Amino acid sequence: MRGALGVTLLGAVLPGAGWLWSGRLMGYVLLVPVVGGSVYALATLRDVDAFVDLATDPARLRAFAAALGIGLTVWAMSVLTTYVWVRPVGAARWPSIAGAVVVAVACVAAALPVVQTMRYTAV
Repeated sequence: MRGALGVTLLGAVLPGAGWLWSGRLMGYVLLVPVVGGSVYALATLRDVDAFVDLATDPARLRAFAAALGIGLTVWAMSVLTTYVWVRPVGAARWPSIAGAVVVAVACVAAALPVVQTMRYTAV
């Protein structure tokens, strides 16, 4: 069970990596945009003025909130499906349920700041 939770953690940190580890090439659909977007953001968003412009434009904030919601949904589904695919098939029932609870609690804990940010953008 520890291995399944470890791979699920890998999939949480790098969306799509858990899918790739489980043998599903669909993981590249998530992993490549995440890595590429991170590199792009680090290379281009060095100016604080871009963040100020985003924070003061209501239309862009609504679009940002929608993008956050979509991203959170895709991320959570990636983490949950990674756990389902990599959990041991022959594991006892209670460790499997405990692992599912750990994954669900981790998803909710990670979602709370994102949902709060979406709420702030709506206000």
